[in-house]
Amino acid sequence: MFTWEKPFAKLVENARKEEMSEITKANFCRISSYACLDCYQKLSVFLCILIAVLNNESLTPQYVFALLIIYDTLRRTSQLWSSALINNSELMASLRRLQHFLLLDYEKSHIMSTLLEQSPAPVGTFVSKSEYQMNNDDQTFGVSLSNVTAKWDPKLSKSSLTDVTVTATSGKLVAVVGVAGGGKSTLLQVMLKEIPISSGNLGVTGSLSYAPQEPWVFPGTLRENIVFGEKMDNRKFQEVIKVCCLEHDISRFAYGDNTLVGEKGVMLSGGQKARVSLARAIYRDADVYLLDDPLSAVDVHVANRIFYECIRGYLRNKCVVLYIMKCWSDLDYSMTSVERVIEYTDVTPEASGGLESEILEGGSNFSVGQRQLLCLVRAILKNAKIVALDEATASVDLETDEMIQRTIRRKFKNSTVLTIAHRTDTVMDSDKILVMDAGSVVEFGNTEDLLRGPDGCFSGFNE
Repeated sequence: MFTWEKPFAKLVENARKEEMSEITKANFCRISSYACLDCYQKLSVFLCILIAVLNNESLTPQYVFALLIIYDTLRRTSQLWSSALINNSELMASLRRLQHFLLLDYEKSHIMSTLLEQSPAPVGTFVSKSEYQMNNDDQTFGVSLSNVTAKWDPKLSKSSLTDVTVTATSGKLVAVVGVAGGGKSTLLQVMLKEIPISSGNLGVTGSLSYAPQEPWVFPGTLRENIVFGEKMDNRKFQEVIKVCCLEHDISRFAYGDNTLVGEKGVMLSGGQKARVSLARAIYRDADVYLLDDPLSAVDVHVANRIFYECIRGYLRNKCVVLYIMKCWSDLDYSMTSVERVIEYTDVTPEASGGLESEILEGGSNFSVGQRQLLCLVRAILKNAKIVALDEATASVDLETDEMIQRTIRRKFKNSTVLTIAHRTDTVMDSDKILVMDAGSVVEFGNTEDLLRGPDGCFSGFNE
């Protein structure tokens, strides 16, 4: 999907060639210097003796011995000075790199602190749960934004969020809906206080639990990844894995929830990692839950179960802010039960600079959907004969997904395209569809033939 191996390998190769060229020059100068030092001593002594003979000076042992001692001392001193100059140049180069790195971090922090100091309105604070309970009896927790304006880079003229007002309290489910690049990720980062706001007021009351759109797992067991340092409660643990639809997956592992997931979760699929990340957030006893599109990496049936049993059921008394793309067709009716749906149609696009927009480290100033679109464009520009798209549109809305599928059909009409997806709409216009379950091929054939099968697995997905 990312197709970065060859371009990055070429960049590394070119950088290595330049580095080897400089190292070769430095070693040549160093070897030449060491070789000439011995020659300089002998040549200098020879010239002194020759000049003495030509001037009819008498050569005595005392004169020759003193001459050898003086030039030997000069040779050692010159050798030390040359080594000192070489080491000093290398030290200065290393110090310049370190200084550049440290000053970059300092300048960024300085800009953010200056932006916070110049904010015309208070930026809000986090209020702890115990502190709030001491001052309030109703114990209402939640998130409140009032006329908030924020942007990723203080140097940009346009803001990513402008005069946003949102309130979410306990027992309420607020869904944030919008197309890719609509400002959902910026709003989430503002709620997490990862992005300073330039104006307005932000208040977060109670403890937070966050499920990122890009799930992460650490080397360890499934249980350790879910409990994540919290006190182990077996009853609560079983309930959490049930509402997160992990029971069936855990039952298929030889060691159950004690199965090692490996480095970066290599033993788990993308959907399993997403549910493990969701279970970790749910297991933590918090007051406010920020769920960043936890349904994008699972199929429709699992998404329905998670929505009803976990989000609407298990978290019914909590403040839940659900970030999601345009509602799936199977969940359209479900979203009517959400207290408020906030759709950012008038938010300034995050990539306000067009094609010249600067991408920060790791693409942190772009949403996951935008990063997927960038990788997809990179794959299209390569014009390869075989293209593999692994959940390449999982984090984009349905309208954008349909546009991408039409583009793929047009640009790769002479190529072989392998599309891996959970959403059936993504692969509906494919020539052949392969349905897998539990590591085995369940169905394989044309779309029309699979849909006509009354008891087929693929037709069941579309019911």
